[in-house]
Amino acid sequence: MVNPLVRFNASRLVHGACLAVLALAAGRVLPAQAPPATAPTWARAVEGQRKADLGNGTFLNPIMAGERWWSKGHATIFEGPGGQWYAVYLAHENGFYNLGRQTLVEPMAWTADGWLARAAGSRGRLARAGGRGRGGANPQARRAGRAARDGALRRLLHQQDGHPVELLQGHRIGHGSRYRYENRSLVLKARGATPADSSPLWFVCGDHAYEVEVEIDRDPGTTAGLLVFYNSRLYAGLGVSDTNVVMHRYGMERTSAKPPELGRRVFLRLTNDRHIVTIRDSADGVAWKLFGTRMEVSGYHHNVAYDFLSLRPALYAAGSGEVRFRHFTYRALP
Repeated sequence: MVNPLVRFNASRLVHGACLAVLALAAGRVLPAQAPPATAPTWARAVEGQRKADLGNGTFLNPIMAGERWWSKGHATIFEGPGGQWYAVYLAHENGFYNLGRQTLVEPMAWTADGWLARAAGSRGRLARAGGRGRGGANPQARRAGRAARDGALRRLLHQQDGHPVELLQGHRIGHGSRYRYENRSLVLKARGATPADSSPLWFVCGDHAYEVEVEIDRDPGTTAGLLVFYNSRLYAGLGVSDTNVVMHRYGMERTSAKPPELGRRVFLRLTNDRHIVTIRDSADGVAWKLFGTRMEVSGYHHNVAYDFLSLRPALYAAGSGEVRFRHFTYRALP
């Protein structure tokens, strides 16, 4: 069978963007419809407006509808080894829009009459380097207990060439001007007044549930803390200053008097269990006290605050002086 796609280059790759035409052959148009952040029932990578009646009351359109992955779009159709066709596309995980857009790949097939359809038994799988995907239910459970300790901050916050970079909403804006790694500590120069203007340091994670813990050693005049950070307008967490504990929620700050047992050295533990954020503090890393407010963060995502980002664990240092972060731990939870 001759497939209807125009073979316009050697790679036989068909790429599309929002509402852009992928290919036109034999009078058929293949658009990659809808950016993957819109209504989940609309953005499903449909092939034109085809409704191919199979004779039993079912239709092949939309091609890649599904309950786990929503708002699918920006699909690229390509031919892989052995003549197998695939679609690679962006989508949000149902119930976890705050993890951001993720890249999936799944096998495709051509029907006898030349239409594109999902291969039998096909399910979207997360794409990753090395050509292998991770799929199946609850992938984070398989990584439960995997922790990043001690040198993790240095590994996460350095470029491949070993030079540190400052990260603000995904952009590199300075090299080594604000932090250094010494004596098993990340030393961060304070900046701004709140997480909104202090340029928090963050990393991307894909787990539904996780726990982050860090030891903080502040200079006088600084405020430092542990967050889940979407962008400068939307974040949540807890900070500690000379006189106050600062609760961050909805991208706003609320202060209360700091307990007398908390000095310039404090331990913070943040648990994000499927959108429910719980925070604990400790003066010695042994005896932990539950912070009185839990926070629900399922709405901290692009459709609320734009920017096509994800909600990420983050550290921040504001005010004047330096803050030393030690014994950083990230642990995925079942």
